[in-house]
Amino acid sequence: MTLKNRARQQRDVDAVRTAAQELVDWLRAGVPAANDPPVIAHARLLVDPDGNWLSKAGYRSSGSRARLVRSLLWQVEPVDLVTGEPMIGIKLVEASGSSRRQLVQVEREHEHHVFPRSWLVKRPPIRAGGDVDQPANLALLSPATNSWISDRGPADYVTSLDKAFGPEHVDRILATHLLDGALLRENAFADQMTARADRLAAMARRILDPRELHVVQPVKEWPRDV
Repeated sequence: MTLKNRARQQRDVDAVRTAAQELVDWLRAGVPAANDPPVIAHARLLVDPDGNWLSKAGYRSSGSRARLVRSLLWQVEPVDLVTGEPMIGIKLVEASGSSRRQLVQVEREHEHHVFPRSWLVKRPPIRAGGDVDQPANLALLSPATNSWISDRGPADYVTSLDKAFGPEHVDRILATHLLDGALLRENAFADQMTARADRLAAMARRILDPRELHVVQPVKEWPRDV
């Protein structure tokens, strides 16, 4: 290994250590730092201890918190609402041979609102139940299914699915998105967002207890070339 490669690897290790420490500080504080901490791939899924941000204001789709929610949703292994096809399969097919940047773009293209923005805008009393762009209103759907939903409210499109596949089948599919079919059929925006945020936060806490988060230590010395 050349000195240049060793230096590059050391920088990578130091960067991971710094990122991990930022995540530790973020978790302990329960609030985001000045800049959202970086997400280390999808190996660890982290949220603040209370998970309150899941049902608050919107987020940047390219930001750390959006990626955290996206990671959690992929872990549930969601299936497409219309075709019943596993979303992970769609993701892998579309992203095969892609760079990491392209993979992130593919993931973002599958982000859609459970309660469509255009639908909520026309219904101020319902919209008052929370921000349309809150993380809990994010769903992973194929572009075709999103086009099919269009600007319809949940009660409308879920009822259409009920007629085509039966309520029990639809509820099983919705469960793979951590969604409650009964609440969607009532267009219960605020209640659905609260319930889903609680499920996401609970899932994250099960996956990783912040108290057990280990910081990656830097490599003091790289092995000598053989």
